[in-house]
Amino acid sequence: MEHGFMRDRGGAFTTLDTPGTFTFPVSINPAGAVAGYYIEYDSVQRSSKTHGLLRDRGGALTVFDAPGSQGLFTFPLSINPAGATTGYYADANSVFHGFLRSR
Repeated sequence: MEHGFMRDRGGAFTTLDTPGTFTFPVSINPAGAVAGYYIEYDSVQRSSKTHGLLRDRGGALTVFDAPGSQGLFTFPLSINPAGATTGYYADANSVFHGFLRSR
């Protein structure tokens, strides 16, 4: 299990705990909102699903899947000052597409 984390200017760490096994925060905006993804691993079926996540400044987590991803493969890459998130996902045929998620 891997946890994502944030470190503030004072050196304090905050973990990002998600329902999945591995958590990857990848971008933070000036307001302190974080975009990233987590991997949900099923050891019995030996399969995994990747979901997008957003964490607001207050610590609330929002989990999402890009439309068309069928809940299997969503990778947010960036969040802007307005909270819009961009990234990519794979569809049922493993074809990659970009997405923009606005608030």
